Amino acid sequence: MAPVKLLLPLIGVLAVLFQSTSARVSTVTRAVSTYPDSLPLSGALRPSIHDPSEIVKSPDGKTFLLYGTGKGIRIRTSKDMVHWEDAGLVFPDGTQPKATFDWTAGDKILWAPSVSYHDGKFHLYYSASKSGSDKGAIFYATSQTGLSGSWTDKGMVISSGGTGYICIDASLAIDLSGNVHLVFGSQMSGIYLLEINRKTGLAKNAKNPRSGLKHLAELGGVPNTEASYLFKYAGWWWLFNSWGSCCSGPASDYNVRVARSRSIYGPFKDKSGKPSLQGGGTLILASHAASNGQVRYSGTGGQSVFKHNGRPMIIYHYSGLNVSDYLIGLNYLDFSSGWPVVVAK
Repeated sequence: MAPVKLLLPLIGVLAVLFQSTSARVSTVTRAVSTYPDSLPLSGALRPSIHDPSEIVKSPDGKTFLLYGTGKGIRIRTSKDMVHWEDAGLVFPDGTQPKATFDWTAGDKILWAPSVSYHDGKFHLYYSASKSGSDKGAIFYATSQTGLSGSWTDKGMVISSGGTGYICIDASLAIDLSGNVHLVFGSQMSGIYLLEINRKTGLAKNAKNPRSGLKHLAELGGVPNTEASYLFKYAGWWWLFNSWGSCCSGPASDYNVRVARSRSIYGPFKDKSGKPSLQGGGTLILASHAASNGQVRYSGTGGQSVFKHNGRPMIIYHYSGLNVSDYLIGLNYLDFSSGWPVVVAK
Protein backbone atom coordinates (compact mmCIF):
# COMPACT_ATOMS: atom_id res chain seq x y z
CA MET A 1 0.00 0.00 0.00
CA ALA A 2 1.30 3.44 -0.87
CA PRO A 3 2.04 5.86 1.95
CA VAL A 4 -0.84 8.25 2.77
CA LYS A 5 1.36 11.29 2.05
CA LEU A 6 1.66 10.05 -1.56
CA LEU A 7 -2.04 9.30 -1.93
CA LEU A 8 -3.20 12.76 -0.88
CA PRO A 9 -1.58 14.60 -3.83
CA LEU A 10 -2.95 11.93 -6.16
CA ILE A 11 -6.44 12.40 -4.77
CA GLY A 12 -6.08 16.15 -5.30
CA VAL A 13 -5.07 15.67 -8.92
CA LEU A 14 -8.00 13.33 -9.52
CA ALA A 15 -10.38 15.86 -7.97
CA VAL A 16 -9.11 18.61 -10.26
CA LEU A 17 -9.44 16.34 -13.29
CA PHE A 18 -12.98 15.40 -12.26
CA GLN A 19 -13.95 19.05 -11.83
CA SER A 20 -12.39 19.95 -15.19
CA THR A 21 -14.22 17.10 -16.92
CA SER A 22 -17.49 18.10 -15.24
CA ALA A 23 -17.02 21.68 -16.42
CA ARG A 24 -16.46 20.51 -19.98
CA VAL A 25 -19.55 18.30 -19.85
CA SER A 26 -21.54 21.19 -18.41
CA THR A 27 -20.32 23.50 -21.19
CA VAL A 28 -21.32 21.02 -23.89
CA THR A 29 -24.68 20.49 -22.20
CA ARG A 30 -25.32 24.22 -22.20
CA ALA A 31 -24.32 24.43 -25.87
CA VAL A 32 -26.59 21.51 -26.73
CA SER A 33 -29.57 22.87 -24.82
CA THR A 34 -29.28 26.43 -26.16
CA TYR A 35 -31.11 25.64 -29.40
CA PRO A 36 -32.92 22.54 -30.63
CA ASP A 37 -31.89 20.27 -33.46
CA SER A 38 -33.43 20.87 -36.84
CA LEU A 39 -36.45 18.81 -37.74
CA PRO A 40 -35.31 15.66 -39.58
CA LEU A 41 -34.63 16.23 -43.28
CA SER A 42 -33.40 13.80 -45.92
CA GLY A 43 -32.86 13.33 -49.64
CA ALA A 44 -31.22 15.76 -52.06
CA LEU A 45 -29.67 18.10 -49.51
CA ARG A 46 -26.51 18.34 -51.61
CA PRO A 47 -25.50 20.17 -53.76
CA SER A 48 -25.98 22.71 -51.03
CA ILE A 49 -29.12 24.75 -50.52
CA HIS A 50 -27.67 28.07 -49.42
CA ASP A 51 -29.93 31.02 -48.50
CA PRO A 52 -33.10 28.87 -48.58
CA SER A 53 -36.33 30.48 -49.72
CA GLU A 54 -39.69 30.15 -48.07
CA ILE A 55 -41.21 26.71 -48.56
CA VAL A 56 -44.22 27.16 -50.82
CA LYS A 57 -46.87 24.77 -52.09
CA SER A 58 -47.67 23.89 -55.70
CA PRO A 59 -51.03 25.21 -56.98
CA ASP A 60 -52.66 21.80 -56.40
CA GLY A 61 -51.33 21.74 -52.82
CA LYS A 62 -49.64 18.34 -53.25
CA THR A 63 -45.99 19.37 -53.50
CA PHE A 64 -43.70 21.58 -51.42
CA LEU A 65 -41.14 23.67 -53.31
CA LEU A 66 -37.86 25.10 -51.99
CA TYR A 67 -35.30 27.28 -53.78
CA GLY A 68 -31.71 28.21 -52.98
CA THR A 69 -28.57 30.00 -54.12
CA GLY A 70 -26.65 28.29 -56.93
CA LYS A 71 -26.02 28.20 -60.66
CA GLY A 72 -29.38 28.99 -62.22
CA ILE A 73 -31.04 28.83 -58.74
CA ARG A 74 -31.58 25.35 -57.32
CA ILE A 75 -35.02 23.79 -56.80
CA ARG A 76 -36.00 21.01 -54.41
CA THR A 77 -39.44 19.42 -54.09
CA SER A 78 -41.04 17.28 -51.39
CA LYS A 79 -44.34 15.55 -50.67
CA ASP A 80 -43.97 15.68 -46.89
CA MET A 81 -41.49 18.52 -46.20
CA VAL A 82 -39.07 15.89 -44.88
CA HIS A 83 -37.63 14.00 -47.86
CA TRP A 84 -36.49 16.26 -50.70
CA GLU A 85 -35.88 15.58 -54.39
CA ASP A 86 -33.67 17.48 -56.84
CA ALA A 87 -36.01 19.28 -59.24
CA GLY A 88 -33.44 21.02 -61.42
CA LEU A 89 -32.90 24.75 -61.86
CA VAL A 90 -35.07 27.80 -62.23
CA PHE A 91 -32.93 28.72 -65.20
CA PRO A 92 -31.48 25.58 -66.85
CA ASP A 93 -28.29 26.01 -68.87
CA GLY A 94 -28.66 28.68 -71.53
CA THR A 95 -31.79 30.29 -70.11
CA GLN A 96 -30.35 32.53 -67.39
CA PRO A 97 -31.29 36.15 -68.16
CA LYS A 98 -28.35 37.74 -69.93
CA ALA A 99 -28.63 40.97 -67.95
CA THR A 100 -27.62 39.13 -64.77
CA PHE A 101 -24.13 38.47 -66.11
CA ASP A 102 -23.39 42.21 -66.02
CA TRP A 103 -23.63 41.97 -62.22
CA THR A 104 -22.01 38.60 -61.60
CA ALA A 105 -18.91 39.17 -63.75
CA GLY A 106 -20.02 36.29 -65.96
CA ASP A 107 -20.71 33.89 -63.09
CA LYS A 108 -23.88 31.76 -63.29
CA ILE A 109 -24.44 31.71 -59.53
CA LEU A 110 -27.54 33.66 -58.50
CA TRP A 111 -28.22 34.49 -54.87
CA ALA A 112 -30.89 34.29 -52.19
CA PRO A 113 -34.17 33.57 -53.99
CA SER A 114 -37.44 34.60 -52.38
CA VAL A 115 -40.56 32.88 -53.75
CA SER A 116 -44.25 33.51 -53.05
CA TYR A 117 -47.51 32.45 -54.66
CA HIS A 118 -50.26 35.00 -55.07
CA ASP A 119 -52.49 36.45 -57.79
CA GLY A 120 -52.50 33.06 -59.56
CA LYS A 121 -48.75 32.67 -60.10
CA PHE A 122 -45.36 32.25 -58.47
CA HIS A 123 -43.21 35.34 -57.94
CA LEU A 124 -39.43 35.05 -57.67
CA TYR A 125 -37.01 37.76 -56.54
CA TYR A 126 -33.31 36.95 -56.65
CA SER A 127 -29.95 38.71 -56.62
CA ALA A 128 -27.04 38.99 -59.02
CA SER A 129 -23.76 40.17 -57.54
CA LYS A 130 -20.19 39.15 -56.81
CA SER A 131 -18.61 38.70 -53.40
CA GLY A 132 -16.58 41.72 -52.38
CA SER A 133 -18.39 44.10 -54.73
CA ASP A 134 -20.85 46.85 -53.86
CA LYS A 135 -22.50 46.28 -57.23
CA GLY A 136 -25.65 44.23 -57.06
CA ALA A 137 -29.05 43.94 -58.68
CA ILE A 138 -32.37 42.36 -57.79
CA PHE A 139 -34.29 40.64 -60.57
CA TYR A 140 -37.87 39.42 -60.88
CA ALA A 141 -39.42 36.41 -62.64
CA THR A 142 -42.80 34.65 -62.66
CA SER A 143 -44.10 31.13 -63.28
CA GLN A 144 -47.42 29.29 -63.35
CA THR A 145 -45.96 26.08 -61.90
CA GLY A 146 -42.77 27.06 -60.06
CA LEU A 147 -40.90 24.23 -61.80
CA SER A 148 -37.61 24.17 -63.69
CA GLY A 149 -37.62 25.99 -67.03
CA SER A 150 -41.08 27.51 -66.51
CA TRP A 151 -39.92 30.93 -65.35
CA THR A 152 -40.33 34.13 -67.36
CA ASP A 153 -37.84 36.93 -66.80
CA LYS A 154 -39.52 40.24 -65.95
CA GLY A 155 -36.41 42.34 -65.61
CA MET A 156 -34.39 44.19 -63.00
CA VAL A 157 -36.10 45.78 -60.00
CA ILE A 158 -33.30 47.87 -58.48
CA SER A 159 -29.50 48.01 -58.56
CA SER A 160 -26.62 49.37 -56.50
CA GLY A 161 -23.09 50.57 -57.06
CA GLY A 162 -21.62 53.50 -55.17
CA THR A 163 -24.97 53.84 -53.38
CA GLY A 164 -23.85 52.99 -49.85
CA TYR A 165 -25.87 49.77 -49.83
CA ILE A 166 -25.89 46.52 -51.81
CA CYS A 167 -28.98 45.30 -53.65
CA ILE A 168 -29.06 41.65 -52.62
CA ASP A 169 -31.05 39.29 -50.35
CA ALA A 170 -34.53 40.52 -51.26
CA SER A 171 -37.77 39.15 -49.85
CA LEU A 172 -41.38 40.09 -50.50
CA ALA A 173 -43.90 41.29 -47.92
CA ILE A 174 -47.58 42.07 -48.51
CA ASP A 175 -49.37 44.18 -45.89
CA LEU A 176 -53.01 43.83 -44.82
CA SER A 177 -54.09 46.40 -47.41
CA GLY A 178 -52.55 44.34 -50.20
CA ASN A 179 -49.62 46.67 -50.74
CA VAL A 180 -46.43 44.92 -51.83
CA HIS A 181 -42.97 45.70 -50.48
CA LEU A 182 -39.49 44.35 -51.01
CA VAL A 183 -37.03 44.33 -48.13
CA PHE A 184 -33.38 44.03 -49.14
CA GLY A 185 -29.82 45.10 -48.52
CA SER A 186 -26.64 43.99 -46.84
CA GLN A 187 -23.53 45.22 -45.14
CA MET A 188 -22.59 48.86 -45.62
CA SER A 189 -25.61 50.95 -44.58
CA GLY A 190 -27.98 48.15 -43.72
CA ILE A 191 -31.52 47.14 -44.71
CA TYR A 192 -34.05 48.99 -46.87
CA LEU A 193 -37.71 48.75 -47.91
CA LEU A 194 -38.90 49.33 -51.48
CA GLU A 195 -42.51 49.72 -52.60
CA ILE A 196 -43.51 47.36 -55.42
CA ASN A 197 -46.18 47.76 -58.10
CA ARG A 198 -48.37 44.70 -57.55
CA LYS A 199 -49.36 44.48 -61.22
CA THR A 200 -45.84 44.66 -62.68
CA GLY A 201 -43.85 43.19 -59.81
CA LEU A 202 -41.28 45.94 -60.34
CA ALA A 203 -40.55 49.10 -58.35
CA LYS A 204 -43.54 51.37 -57.89
CA ASN A 205 -41.38 54.20 -59.17
CA ALA A 206 -39.87 52.22 -62.04
CA LYS A 207 -38.05 55.23 -63.51
CA ASN A 208 -36.21 55.95 -60.27
CA PRO A 209 -36.53 52.93 -57.94
CA ARG A 210 -33.95 54.27 -55.48
CA SER A 211 -36.18 57.21 -54.60
CA GLY A 212 -38.44 56.76 -51.62
CA LEU A 213 -36.47 53.91 -50.03
CA LYS A 214 -37.23 53.41 -46.34
CA HIS A 215 -34.21 52.68 -44.14
CA LEU A 216 -35.13 49.93 -41.65
CA ALA A 217 -31.88 48.72 -40.07
CA GLU A 218 -28.29 49.89 -39.74
CA LEU A 219 -25.05 48.12 -38.87
CA GLY A 220 -24.46 50.06 -35.67
CA GLY A 221 -21.02 48.54 -35.14
CA VAL A 222 -22.08 45.07 -36.31
CA PRO A 223 -19.65 43.71 -38.95
CA ASN A 224 -22.42 42.53 -41.26
CA THR A 225 -26.21 42.43 -41.49
CA GLU A 226 -28.12 40.85 -44.37
CA ALA A 227 -30.70 38.22 -45.38
CA SER A 228 -33.55 40.41 -44.15
CA TYR A 229 -37.05 38.97 -43.95
CA LEU A 230 -40.32 40.64 -42.92
CA PHE A 231 -43.01 38.48 -41.33
CA LYS A 232 -46.41 39.63 -40.02
CA TYR A 233 -47.60 37.80 -36.92
CA ALA A 234 -49.53 38.52 -33.71
CA GLY A 235 -50.09 42.16 -34.62
CA TRP A 236 -46.41 42.89 -35.25
CA TRP A 237 -44.10 43.11 -38.22
CA TRP A 238 -41.00 41.06 -37.39
CA LEU A 239 -37.73 41.94 -39.10
CA PHE A 240 -35.37 38.97 -39.20
CA ASN A 241 -31.72 39.56 -40.18
CA SER A 242 -28.53 37.50 -40.30
CA TRP A 243 -25.45 38.95 -38.65
CA GLY A 244 -21.83 37.92 -39.00
CA SER A 245 -19.91 35.79 -41.48
CA CYS A 246 -21.97 33.52 -43.71
CA CYS A 247 -19.36 31.75 -45.76
CA SER A 248 -16.38 30.59 -43.72
CA GLY A 249 -17.35 26.95 -43.41
CA PRO A 250 -17.24 25.58 -39.85
CA ALA A 251 -15.73 28.91 -38.73
CA SER A 252 -18.85 30.85 -39.81
CA ASP A 253 -20.48 32.87 -37.03
CA TYR A 254 -23.70 33.70 -38.89
CA ASN A 255 -26.59 34.18 -36.46
CA VAL A 256 -30.23 35.23 -36.67
CA ARG A 257 -31.53 38.42 -35.05
CA VAL A 258 -35.01 39.91 -34.85
CA ALA A 259 -36.70 43.22 -34.11
CA ARG A 260 -40.35 44.26 -34.34
CA SER A 261 -42.62 47.16 -35.22
CA ARG A 262 -46.36 47.78 -35.46
CA SER A 263 -45.74 49.30 -38.90
CA ILE A 264 -43.99 47.72 -41.86
CA TYR A 265 -42.16 51.03 -42.21
CA GLY A 266 -40.74 50.87 -38.68
CA PRO A 267 -39.30 51.95 -36.40
CA PHE A 268 -38.11 48.44 -35.49
CA LYS A 269 -36.75 47.72 -32.01
CA ASP A 270 -35.29 44.64 -30.37
CA LYS A 271 -36.41 43.09 -27.07
CA SER A 272 -34.28 45.53 -25.06
CA GLY A 273 -35.78 48.50 -26.88
CA LYS A 274 -32.73 49.25 -29.00
CA PRO A 275 -33.69 50.50 -32.48
CA SER A 276 -32.60 48.51 -35.53
CA LEU A 277 -31.28 51.75 -36.98
CA GLN A 278 -28.79 51.77 -34.10
CA GLY A 279 -27.77 48.15 -34.56
CA GLY A 280 -30.49 46.59 -32.41
CA GLY A 281 -31.38 42.92 -32.86
CA THR A 282 -32.39 40.16 -30.43
CA LEU A 283 -30.49 36.91 -30.91
CA ILE A 284 -32.73 33.88 -31.58
CA LEU A 285 -30.43 31.38 -33.33
CA ALA A 286 -26.65 30.89 -33.47
CA SER A 287 -24.02 28.18 -33.90
CA HIS A 288 -24.61 25.33 -31.48
CA ALA A 289 -24.00 21.70 -30.77
CA ALA A 290 -26.46 19.04 -31.77
CA SER A 291 -28.22 16.94 -29.15
CA ASN A 292 -25.64 14.20 -29.68
CA GLY A 293 -22.90 16.56 -28.50
CA GLN A 294 -21.30 17.13 -31.89
CA VAL A 295 -20.78 20.76 -32.86
CA ARG A 296 -22.44 20.72 -36.24
CA TYR A 297 -24.84 23.67 -36.57
CA SER A 298 -22.21 26.27 -37.50
CA GLY A 299 -23.14 29.64 -38.99
CA THR A 300 -26.93 29.36 -38.82
CA GLY A 301 -28.56 32.05 -40.96
CA GLY A 302 -29.72 33.12 -44.42
CA GLN A 303 -33.21 32.49 -43.07
CA SER A 304 -36.72 32.70 -44.43
CA VAL A 305 -39.90 32.58 -42.34
CA PHE A 306 -43.30 31.19 -43.34
CA LYS A 307 -46.40 29.49 -41.97
CA HIS A 308 -47.18 25.78 -42.19
CA ASN A 309 -50.62 24.67 -41.03
CA GLY A 310 -50.97 28.02 -39.30
CA ARG A 311 -47.71 27.74 -37.37
CA PRO A 312 -44.67 29.95 -38.01
CA MET A 313 -41.54 28.15 -39.18
CA ILE A 314 -37.97 29.24 -39.87
CA ILE A 315 -35.73 27.67 -42.50
CA TYR A 316 -32.00 28.45 -42.55
CA HIS A 317 -28.68 27.12 -43.74
CA TYR A 318 -25.69 26.05 -41.69
CA SER A 319 -22.16 25.03 -42.56
CA GLY A 320 -21.31 21.48 -43.49
CA LEU A 321 -17.88 20.08 -44.19
CA ASN A 322 -16.21 23.08 -45.84
CA VAL A 323 -16.73 26.63 -47.11
CA SER A 324 -18.81 25.46 -50.10
CA ASP A 325 -20.90 22.88 -48.25
CA TYR A 326 -24.14 23.93 -46.58
CA LEU A 327 -27.15 22.08 -45.23
CA ILE A 328 -30.62 23.32 -44.37
CA GLY A 329 -32.26 23.43 -40.97
CA LEU A 330 -35.98 23.72 -40.31
CA ASN A 331 -37.72 24.55 -37.03
CA TYR A 332 -40.92 25.96 -35.61
CA LEU A 333 -41.07 29.39 -34.01
CA ASP A 334 -42.92 29.85 -30.71
CA PHE A 335 -44.20 33.41 -30.09
CA SER A 336 -46.01 32.65 -26.81
CA SER A 337 -43.47 34.67 -24.79
CA GLY A 338 -44.06 37.72 -26.98
CA TRP A 339 -40.87 37.13 -28.95
CA PRO A 340 -39.95 34.30 -31.35
CA VAL A 341 -38.16 31.31 -29.88
CA VAL A 342 -36.77 28.49 -32.05
CA VAL A 343 -38.33 25.20 -30.93
CA ALA A 344 -38.18 21.57 -31.99
CA LYS A 345 -41.92 20.98 -32.40
